[in-house]
Amino acid sequence: MVFQHIKALPMLFEKTFSEVEGQVKAIGASGYPRRQEGSYMPVFLAGTNNARSLAAALKVPLFLFSHQEGHIWASLQEEIFQQKVPCYGVQSSGGTLEGIRIGWTDGGELDIEILWETADISVGQLIDRIGVRNGLPFPAGPHYPAVDLLQMKKEKVPVSMKGNQIFLAGAETHLIRAEKEPEESLQSALYYSAEALRMICERLGSKEDRIIMVGGVLANSSIRSYLEVKVQADLFFPEPQYNSDNAVGIARAALESWRRMKNRGNK
Repeated sequence: MVFQHIKALPMLFEKTFSEVEGQVKAIGASGYPRRQEGSYMPVFLAGTNNARSLAAALKVPLFLFSHQEGHIWASLQEEIFQQKVPCYGVQSSGGTLEGIRIGWTDGGELDIEILWETADISVGQLIDRIGVRNGLPFPAGPHYPAVDLLQMKKEKVPVSMKGNQIFLAGAETHLIRAEKEPEESLQSALYYSAEALRMICERLGSKEDRIIMVGGVLANSSIRSYLEVKVQADLFFPEPQYNSDNAVGIARAALESWRRMKNRGNK
């Protein structure tokens, strides 16, 4: 992943600066998976180092955010973004599955508290692993056939919750041992995934609370349709392209930070 980023970023810079007009006011980048001590992945160094070099060359401020914050900023409803309304969220992407409380600091930055998290694998990993095992390319999520999960024959879901953790590895083991036909195995993987997400949603706040559904897994139309019916809380699904797009969120967060910086300078 580090090599792929190092190889791709210069080409993206060339394309961007040849096609986009206007003056760069600030640079935003993902610096780490979460805004927590010890949250680290080597792949983030590629983007961060390029961002530092670019900000220094252009003499503009650099704002670093977490990958998680990027997904949330990309998915935030306009009302929440403008009024800084506290809410809940579920992040479900390739390697992450968390139920979170989303608040705001006095300075206008995101304040994220993890309430539920996976103890083994994420929904995204379950979908990818079962998909690849049944002939789909990696990442498998976008290649799953659409299915009405509400019409599926109900079966026991091998997913459990204990403390503040959810366990999904058993679902993968069950599907491997069951030796179902590929189509049936893929459908069951989506059903187990949707049920895991439902279980988290129903443990976040009350029915009146809003839950922002972020991350690439939530772009899946089959899972979306299932949760919209099964979960009683006020769910908000952004446009599917914003579930998986982290760059849009980082750009939005950087713009907001730049505006706050300018406002402080004008006082």
